[in-house]
Amino acid sequence: MRLKQLFTDPNAADSIAQLTDHLNARLDEGHGEALFDLGLEDNGDNMGFSHEQWEGALERVYAAAKAAGAECRILLTRNVGGDVEAGPANTKDVGACGKIMIRKDPESVDDVIETRVAVVGNVDAGKSTMLGVLVKGGLDDGRGKARVNLFRHKHEIESGRTSSVGMEIMGFDTKGDVVTAQVAGRKLSWEEIGRRSVSLITLAVFYLKFPIAGRVSMQSIHMLFWLCQHDILTCHRQK
Repeated sequence: MRLKQLFTDPNAADSIAQLTDHLNARLDEGHGEALFDLGLEDNGDNMGFSHEQWEGALERVYAAAKAAGAECRILLTRNVGGDVEAGPANTKDVGACGKIMIRKDPESVDDVIETRVAVVGNVDAGKSTMLGVLVKGGLDDGRGKARVNLFRHKHEIESGRTSSVGMEIMGFDTKGDVVTAQVAGRKLSWEEIGRRSVSLITLAVFYLKFPIAGRVSMQSIHMLFWLCQHDILTCHRQK
């Protein structure tokens, strides 16, 4: 059965039940999360929804996701309007469609999705400051206040530079929001973040000259190479 029939069938109860089975299969395949293109068939064909039809289909997706024990968040829409409207992909696309993140609340710690990222860069590139801003949920004051949360030793606080491998985690809830403290400036413990998250990103800060064995031992899935403007200008002058 084509997906469009599940959204336009007058028998909403049967359609939502079948859609729930479809979402469960997608969630199992994605280990608890899935990107759902509402308004597009599995082969990418546009269903040609009007705005009203898309809203009705969205209600069925919400109902099916709830039955599957998951939550939804609209990432972007086309020809729908609203805060996340991205506009049509081309002039021929007139049907309403959108991309929805569907995440299932994990039943145990083993079901939490973890992604490991190695952050690599030169000295004073801003790696620790960036991580401090991400995990703390607030901007830096321009004097390095954000990176203080990553310091482990007294000499790091005094010099303003990290001398050890810094590790932090970021958590995301079922709606895709970053898990942070409700009180501004407060940093959550790793245990608190893990308990409230369905997806985790482990961030480890390395210097460029840090031994390769240390970076490999973390088994990073991705690497973020951090450059400041000074490094770019220096490399340009050397060339």
